[in-house]
Amino acid sequence: MFHHNIRTNSCTLCQKMQWLQHNDIKYRYILMKGKSDGSCLDLQETKFSRERDNAFIRNQTDSVKGFEYRTGNKQKR
Repeated sequence: MFHHNIRTNSCTLCQKMQWLQHNDIKYRYILMKGKSDGSCLDLQETKFSRERDNAFIRNQTDSVKGFEYRTGNKQKR
């Protein structure tokens, strides 16, 4: 029983970490674009969760990181 709880807690932690990372990328994407509207936010929510699209997520992440690298706007961690 103890091992099952550890595995369940680890899985929950991984899901929370992924959710936080996705929200970070979505936020940084909006900063990169300088604006956002309802359709952009809906598209992000759809592609990041409801109809998960790994290629879209990877492309958006690469776009944000590339922009931050080129402009020196990399977020301080």
